[in-house]
Order: sequence, then C-alpha cells, then structure tokens
Amino acid sequence: MLAGVGCGEDRADPAPAVASCNAYCDAYLAAACATPNYTSGEMCKDIECGEIATSPSTCVDEFKAYYDCLKALTAADLCCETAAPPAQCTGDAVPCTDKFDALLTCNGR
Repeated sequence: MLAGVGCGEDRADPAPAVASCNAYCDAYLAAACATPNYTSGEMCKDIECGEIATSPSTCVDEFKAYYDCLKALTAADLCCETAAPPAQCTGDAVPCTDKFDALLTCNGR
C-alpha cells in the first residue's frame, strides 16, 4: 500500500513492518533469554522498530521479511545469539542472516 508524501513521492506504508517488529519484540521477551539484549518490550521496540517508519521506503519489505523471520523462531533460537558462551541455534547456525543481509543492502541504504 502506498501513501502520498509531498512533491509527488509515493511512500510505502511502514505499518506492516512495524507490526512485524513489534511481534518479534513480544516473542523475544516471552522467550525469557538468560542474557537478554532487551529487558522490556518498550526497550526492544524503541531500539529495533523505532526507525522503520523513517527508513528508506524501498526497505519496508526487507524490514517486514526480517522481523517475520525472527518472530517465527523458537524461543531457543531467539536466545541463541545472546547466550554466554555463545550457543548453537537449534536450526540455522545464525537464523535469518539472508533476510538481514537483504535489509542491509536494500536500495536506499
């Protein structure tokens, strides 16, 4: 869905990507990681989701894909990268790296 922004620019609606990010934060907090990156949902959402709406419009789909991937992980996989010492994830060694790489290299970044 596109929303109009000044000077004839069409902007992708960031709401679905923000919703996916918020759901990831909820899943991350529910996983109750032993050494969490975030100690509250608000902290996670501020850090992870806060800039999605102002990021390049061309990256909205990549944000959504990345957070959809993360929120679908098991609790163990959500926590695997924050464990000390680092633990192996139950699935991929580092889950969602392809989605993260696409986000980092999306047009406009």
